[in-house]
Amino acid sequence: MDHRTKKRIREAKRKARPELNEKHGWCKMDCARTYKMSIEEVQAHDHVPRISEDDMTEADFISKFEKNYIPVVISDAQSDWEANRKWTKERIRKKYRNQRFKCGEDDDGYSVKLKMKYFIEYMDHNNDDSPLYVFDSSFGEVHDLTGATVFRF
Repeated sequence: MDHRTKKRIREAKRKARPELNEKHGWCKMDCARTYKMSIEEVQAHDHVPRISEDDMTEADFISKFEKNYIPVVISDAQSDWEANRKWTKERIRKKYRNQRFKCGEDDDGYSVKLKMKYFIEYMDHNNDDSPLYVFDSSFGEVHDLTGATVFRF
């Protein structure tokens, strides 16, 4: 990361999480290095059934899961979503490069904001135990349902 990016991220972190500003406070527990779990390790301890939307009829879903109140993870339901093409990191980086997103609040309740170009650099190089994240508090206010999909179950 260049000097300006590091500076912007350091400022945002200082404002958003002052309790972590002590030396090495952001990576004191070294979770990024020590807490590595593969998908296989997670699935070995995960007992929630997984189904593919493509392999299940609505009637089967209702009789096996819904009627019996059994939780289930449904995969392949969003494979044709436009968002899979439009919400890539590169497209977001390009489209929202200079847009400022909230990444926290300071002690007085004011928003701490960071430009997307800095946040993506942070995201690509971060080792923090409790990383910053961005969110758009106005997301969803525009109810454009173009391309919306209603799932079968």
